[in-house]
Amino acid sequence: MRCLVRFRGFVPIALSLSLAASALAACSTGPQAEAGSVATSGAEPLGISVSSTHLTIENRAGLPLLEGQILIVPRGVAPQFSVPLPRIEGNQKRDIVLSDFRSRDGTPFRRGITRARAVRVIATDISGKKYEHEVPFE
Repeated sequence: MRCLVRFRGFVPIALSLSLAASALAACSTGPQAEAGSVATSGAEPLGISVSSTHLTIENRAGLPLLEGQILIVPRGVAPQFSVPLPRIEGNQKRDIVLSDFRSRDGTPFRRGITRARAVRVIATDISGKKYEHEVPFE
């Protein structure tokens, strides 16, 4: 019994130290790549944002995007909905209405009926470089 009495004050101290160490480990960040360093890019070349009625596509690549396609990928086995990507100049935004998207059989996309999983943009700039970017549909 005497051993237990001697270490009674040690348990709360050890517990508080381990909680403090785990809190510090959770709050600290590991090494991060800086923007512009080797094998990283500062920002995505295509910006995609989804609202309740339309998609906004932003060209951040710096060069005009000549051709491409915008896809809404549904959940499950339903076919994808697509619309051709119009020419977008460098640093320009384009709004595309969700009702413009059609499946292969011509069915229009309806947000309340079809549950979408992601939006994927595939584009090519004037130098021939291909871009592909996908974001979750929210």
